[in-house]
Amino acid sequence: MQAPNNNVLPKFSGRPVSSHKQQNSPLDNKHAARPSETRTIVITGTANGIGLAYLRYYAQNPLNHVIACDKDPTPLENIPNRRAAVSTHTLEVNDEFFLSSLSTFLSGRPVHLLIHCVGVRGLNPQVEREAPSDVTAAEVLEATGKKMLTQTFNVNAVGTFEVIRTLLPSLRAASEQLPGEERARVVVMSSRMGSMSQNTQETTPGGYAYRASKAALNSIVRTFSVDVPDVFFMLIHPGRVNTNLVLCCEEGSISTDDCVWKLIKIMDADGVQNLPSGLFWDINGQQIPW
Repeated sequence: MQAPNNNVLPKFSGRPVSSHKQQNSPLDNKHAARPSETRTIVITGTANGIGLAYLRYYAQNPLNHVIACDKDPTPLENIPNRRAAVSTHTLEVNDEFFLSSLSTFLSGRPVHLLIHCVGVRGLNPQVEREAPSDVTAAEVLEATGKKMLTQTFNVNAVGTFEVIRTLLPSLRAASEQLPGEERARVVVMSSRMGSMSQNTQETTPGGYAYRASKAALNSIVRTFSVDVPDVFFMLIHPGRVNTNLVLCCEEGSISTDDCVWKLIKIMDADGVQNLPSGLFWDINGQQIPW
């Protein structure tokens, strides 16, 4: 099956939850499509933000075993309706000790889904502190230096490579067990700013560290999709989300729960694994050009 001409993902098989009750979250997945067998899910960046919202979603299904990874403690007390088995693991994506520890912890155990949410924005910290609402000022040419570029690249690009490589034995083991043509999946949070074709005079200036690191991340994940065909890879741009990626709440940003509900609809769209592995999607299911 070839990608559709309009580059839109197939329809999602789950149904959004009614929001007529004030306390309901978009992540209440009682009506969403669920696997019928136990699945192991590894989520990185679970101390806050999108990673924590993913954890809230998958922790509701008692058939899931979720491994929550972050360099900071994951606040399990903030996971309502937790019915899944949840394990926490300290992970610094650039530290060989923690990567080796995770590999030993898994010991080849099948991992059916890896969701990688770790990332940094690559802003000049002094400029951001002085003007937190002006994100652009903290990433223009004059505010960018070698240290900022290197640190951002190490987390966003090198860290992504290391995490995926560490989990490959477990992902491949899961693919061998899954029925039919189903494969273990890797879903990586990217950014539209990593698209070189969309970096034009109409876009915001600067962003050297973030753009370059996300473009490298895209290339790394795309290459994994070629070299490891028995695992299915997706890159997703979540859009503007209210997280601690920047100090301010950017205009037009959405909540992490709303974001993850939209991302789940993309990840679990009917027939998504019939599309090519390693494509780059936005939060609305539109394919983003490289």
